[in-house]
Formats: sequence, structure tokens, C-alpha cells
Amino acid sequence: MKININQIKPNKDNIFEEEIVFKDGVFNPNTIRKVNKCLARANFHLYDDFLNLSLQIEYEVILPCAYTLKDVVYKNKDDDNIIFKDEVDQDSECLPRSGVIDVDYYVYSLLLASIPTRVVSKDASTLEEDKEKKKGNSFFDILDKLDID
Repeated sequence: MKININQIKPNKDNIFEEEIVFKDGVFNPNTIRKVNKCLARANFHLYDDFLNLSLQIEYEVILPCAYTLKDVVYKNKDDDNIIFKDEVDQDSECLPRSGVIDVDYYVYSLLLASIPTRVVSKDASTLEEDKEKKKGNSFFDILDKLDID
């Protein structure tokens, strides 16, 4: 989604909504296998000395399970505020000289920042659970119970 700054009316909410499609191979398959859906809603508000972008995304991605590496569907919503100014500042972005803001870049960044680092599927079991299942009456448990003086 590319927005021309000249299209934005001053002192009014300018809302743009679009579904973002990411090409295959954009993401590392070890972190994000696939983006099924990503809906971006951008609200631009132009003030006298800066431009405020309120970005909201709603997405559905496929992530690898931390234990089994099987596909896990993860849905989430996230939002961010980005401020554009003429001069570079610590808390703001610089207005592009071309006059066009590429919102896809900010959607991509927000998506990467908001996904969890580890996801566990509902049917995956941890190593501790597996050990408890196997524990039962093992030979070593019987030896531990023997009282040898």
C-alpha cells in the first residue's frame, strides 16, 4: 500500500484499508512459514508540522511448533503509531522526498515484531511430560526403594 502525501487532507482522518499480500520467500521459514491473511488499516492525520500514521493490522500466519515443528495457525491483531516529520528525530520518521509513503514496510516490521518467538501446538507434549509418562515402574525406581545397609 503506497500513499501519496498529497492525497492526505489536512486536519482530517484519512483512512486507507487494504489486504497485504506477501510473496513466498519473504520470511525465514524457521520463523514464519506462511502469511494466510494480513489486513492493514492505515489512518493518516496531517497536522501543521507532522504527519501521524495510526497503523492497525489483523493477520493470520502459520508458525512452526517449538516441539514438533508442525504447522500452527496463529491469529492476532496489533497496532502502532508512526510520526513523520521534515527533520530526523529520535521518536519520528523522516518524510520521504518522493512524497510517497510505503505502508507495506511498516506492516512488515509490525508483523515481525508482534509474532511470538515460540509457539506450541495444542497436541504437542513437552520433554517433562514424556518423562513422566515413561517413568512408571522402571528398574531404577525399584532400586531406589530398596533399603540397603
